[in-house]
Formats: sequence, C-alpha cells, structure tokens
Amino acid sequence: EERVKNWQAKLTEQKVSSYVENKTNKEGVKLFMLRSGPYADRTAAEAAEKKVKRVGLTPRVIEQKTE
Repeated sequence: EERVKNWQAKLTEQKVSSYVENKTNKEGVKLFMLRSGPYADRTAAEAAEKKVKRVGLTPRVIEQKTE
C-alpha cells in the first residue's frame, strides 16, 4: 500500500491526477491498481502516458467504448 502511495505522489509531481482501485485476486491477494483519467481525447491521454513513463511506470491507454 505504501508503494502505491509513493507512485501516486510521483504522478502528482508530474501533474497527472490518479486514483487507486483496490481489488483482490482469486488467491485472495490484495491488489492496488493505480489509475488515471478519463481524458478528454486521445492526445491528452498520450500526454499523460508520457509523464507516467517518465516516473518509471508502464502505462496502458485504454479507450472507453461509447454506446
């Protein structure tokens, strides 16, 4: 939990807003998913992606489908 808070602080320094989603896997291990977004458009998401890479994390841009 402390590690995710440290990563979140690094993202805040880069002006990337983020939040933590808590999950438990099928083995009962607690997982902390560090997320950011949604963004107005793909360009904004890719700009945030570069900042996330800069702090040392491996980001994934996921496009939300509209119905």
